[in-house]
Amino acid sequence: MLINYIKTTFRNLSKKKSYGFLNITGLAIGITCAAFIFLWVQSELTYNHHFKKRDRIYQIMNNQTYDGSTYTFMATPGPLSAALKNEIPGFIRTARMDWGSNALFSIGEKAIYVKGNYADSSILGMLDLPVRKGSTKDAFSDPYALVISETMAKNFFADENPIGQRLLLNNDKAFVVKAVIADLPENSSFQFQWLAPYQVYESNNKWLESWGNNGTQTFVELAPSVNPEDLNKKLKGFIQTKMEGAISQ
Repeated sequence: MLINYIKTTFRNLSKKKSYGFLNITGLAIGITCAAFIFLWVQSELTYNHHFKKRDRIYQIMNNQTYDGSTYTFMATPGPLSAALKNEIPGFIRTARMDWGSNALFSIGEKAIYVKGNYADSSILGMLDLPVRKGSTKDAFSDPYALVISETMAKNFFADENPIGQRLLLNNDKAFVVKAVIADLPENSSFQFQWLAPYQVYESNNKWLESWGNNGTQTFVELAPSVNPEDLNKKLKGFIQTKMEGAISQ
């Protein structure tokens, strides 16, 4: 019976080629569009789901008032992270992270620009990144340490073990690979292939040490029992308590 239906369908299509072409083309386009929409929705619904503690990880935003108008920025003062951890209960971890850059890494004759960030070691525990080789525990006890992605490891070392290997950063300092982490998916708020200690970045940018700057990003991990709204109330005006006349809060 099914074979007869198929034969009839092809017979009708052969008699009405233009009509059949339009119907088949329309059906194909419809199925393709539906598939793309499904993939987009799936990506949005699973955004950041690879981070186990995603519901407790927040980025600190900074309100600044100019001429009566308030603007919200991701930029925060360098000392904010440590002050939050030390002075306001409810934070398990706080971490600073720079804005990221395409840095030149090289080993021997091979040189590749790779996107990554300088960050505090606490970001490793906060994001709980899957480790493929080495260990992220105490990885940044060495200021010239590197945590790299699987893709970066493969690009530089192929099948060789990258742990303990040295990569020259921007033709200047040699950094030692301490761990290899799984590649981050595209539907992630974080997109880096390498992480290096924030203290190296800070040592080259001393202005980050003052409350008068807004030059870095600050991320926090809340304790499970903490209500974010309660912390927001404590954060309001916190920067102004550190710097008289600050327009940030």
